[in-house]
Amino acid sequence: MDKKLKLSVDDLLKNFDLKEFIKYLDKSSKNKNTNPELIDTPEVFNGFLKSCFSKKFNFNKLLKNSQSYGVPRSILDTEVDFIHEHIECGTLLSILNDNFKLEKTSNFNFDDEVTNYYYDYQIISSKINKSYYIFVNYDNGIGLTVYFCLKKFENKNSALNFIKEEQKKLKKYFKKD
Repeated sequence: MDKKLKLSVDDLLKNFDLKEFIKYLDKSSKNKNTNPELIDTPEVFNGFLKSCFSKKFNFNKLLKNSQSYGVPRSILDTEVDFIHEHIECGTLLSILNDNFKLEKTSNFNFDDEVTNYYYDYQIISSKINKSYYIFVNYDNGIGLTVYFCLKKFENKNSALNFIKEEQKKLKKYFKKD
């Protein structure tokens, strides 16, 4: 791959395979990690990149030098800002494809003596498979930022109830000290 190659989101979208991305989401939503244990959680943006693989760029080479949220340095700087902004407000997937719609967000912050932990839960619906995915934008305030798909549900109420239970678990976890 040319070291000077700089890609835009439009370059990626030209090769976007929605079915492959949904397979990625379905697989990553079975992830056994739950909050606050966020080790080796698959990044949503990596799944998007894998769904856009083409002869012009290779996924593994793109990821060798990644920034936060798994965004490769070969993505244009202005596009990185665009991606981060839409991850943070929960609209990245609906910008990438109209199959997805942001249904609800719920933010939780927890402090300890060292840092502020930020959890932004996003319920995003998929028209194609009539499912509701829970995404988490996690930031520990000292450099670890992760955007991942936590769970998949068949209805919105189940997703809302899951988030309420996660909030209770987090409150209990952060009060244990």
